[in-house]
Amino acid sequence: MYEGKKVFFVLPHEIVREHIIEILSENEYEVYILNNQEKVDSLVNRFPDSILYVNIDGTLSETEWKSYLKGLLDRHGDLQIGVLSGRLSDPNMINSYIMDVGINCGVIQLRQGVKECSQNMLKVLEANEAKGRRKYLRYQCGYNDNITLNFALLTSQQRGHIMDISSVGLSFVLDESVEMQKNTVIKDVQLKLNGVLLTTDCVLMGSRDDQGTLIYVLLFRFTPERKAQRSKIRNFIHSSLQKELNKTIA
Repeated sequence: MYEGKKVFFVLPHEIVREHIIEILSENEYEVYILNNQEKVDSLVNRFPDSILYVNIDGTLSETEWKSYLKGLLDRHGDLQIGVLSGRLSDPNMINSYIMDVGINCGVIQLRQGVKECSQNMLKVLEANEAKGRRKYLRYQCGYNDNITLNFALLTSQQRGHIMDISSVGLSFVLDESVEMQKNTVIKDVQLKLNGVLLTTDCVLMGSRDDQGTLIYVLLFRFTPERKAQRSKIRNFIHSSLQKELNKTIA
């Protein structure tokens, strides 16, 4: 599986929303928040290779959560699912989720703190090959006037639309195609990502003709003082994918 697996956090705790999701995104995993457990079945039907992490601390009783989780596993066979809890600590209770319910992606005890919980999740995601064969998460932007770039080339200013983007580079089309040599270093390329402005140096890796449209490929060259830009790009990718999911399940 080249594209990897989607990781859904169902009714996540604040610590997950504010810290753990960011850490997983920084490690190039495709993570989402789902605020309604009633949407899980339709989501898993649409994305059967997904991995779910369910917060079992609220909304339902312990018995109801176990019944809910068993039901998911019964209906979806090979579903990969873990649970998150800030209160669960009894080894026997933890073991009951694994042995009796059939949880196969771990019981994450949030009281252990952000670092240890994140490390445990990263181990599970790696073991389950959640990245597939890709190294970097990529967002397909399409032709969006709010996702653009511009830069100076010789004596002219070039403007175009970003077609797709990852934390290491992007592809784009120019409003007016120009000839550029492979390995050209382009200084101070300005990216506009839905209102977020970034500036970075880039290297032109080449171009290709797609049905008469010339598509260029750039590799980012973040200087030490601009290395935080990569995190901003990952945040843009995560928020854009989340918005698309929200539209899908609305």
